[in-house]
Amino acid sequence: MRLTYYRPYRPDQSRGHVTEDEISPREKLRISAKTQKMLVGAVTRIRPCGVLGVRGVRIPALVRFASKASSSSGDTSKADAKQLAAQRERAAKRESAKRAEARKVARMKDIAREAFKSPLCLDIETALRYLRAAEVGKPAKSTTITVNLGVIAEKGAALLQGTYRLARPLEEQRIAVFTTDREVEAAAKEAGASIVGSDDLIAKIRDGIIEFDRAYATPDMMGRLNTVARTLGPLGLMPSAKRGTVVSGQQIAEVISAAAGETVFKQKNSVLSLPVGRADFSDAEIIRNIITVTDAVRANIASMDSKKAPSLGLTTLTSTTGPAIVVQL
Repeated sequence: MRLTYYRPYRPDQSRGHVTEDEISPREKLRISAKTQKMLVGAVTRIRPCGVLGVRGVRIPALVRFASKASSSSGDTSKADAKQLAAQRERAAKRESAKRAEARKVARMKDIAREAFKSPLCLDIETALRYLRAAEVGKPAKSTTITVNLGVIAEKGAALLQGTYRLARPLEEQRIAVFTTDREVEAAAKEAGASIVGSDDLIAKIRDGIIEFDRAYATPDMMGRLNTVARTLGPLGLMPSAKRGTVVSGQQIAEVISAAAGETVFKQKNSVLSLPVGRADFSDAEIIRNIITVTDAVRANIASMDSKKAPSLGLTTLTSTTGPAIVVQL
């Protein structure tokens, strides 16, 4: 924006040619767009001595960029209008996105309610009979029965994550402990650790041999484990104090006993898939496992902020090669 500065006329000032350098910063006053337009439009003539005749008032002044000053007010108003229009457009888009998100959540809830009323919604025992029939002829250990929990959540809601311990695990979990203390090594093996070692175990990892599903370490081993951090890190096996897998020797037995059979779950999309059994499990064992996982998920939801806490929607039960059957928990 082009600015015009002026100095009110005072009798004690000289009437010579006035330049910008002769006007002190304190005397420079910002003229509003309306006053600027009036001032430039009222200029009758510019005298050699620098006096402007404005509505009969004689004012010594310095007018900069007078040719463009008259249009500055219009430019300012247009810029303000564009900025206001852009703000309104952004607000409208945000409001539209909120309404679309609310419609999406309501639609998912309606789908879940309608699915539970459908004749294709089966009880768990009947669904398991169909899933076992789909797995006939396959080794029992190669089959997995999974419960799929639909998660209904607004945009920005926290993802579900936690742990659960199945009443009957699908397979025994292999736990490794990194330590140099012989007493801690004996206590870890007694508590249920599958592999216990130090440098010899790290050497196997360097060779690409990883025979465990979860790892714990004593604090004195962390410096040595840094050499294989790039191997264990992407697999989620690197011991970390933040995750509670770096423990002292006195607590190692207690921690391993609590972790035996424990499974970690973490939501990645709108469906949380959790294995609950195999085809050779009995109905009672699978039902107990289903109750365990759903209780863990509901407990995780209850611990969240109530304003954006998700809820469970459509639930299905499926197997490795079988169909997804809607069940009501």
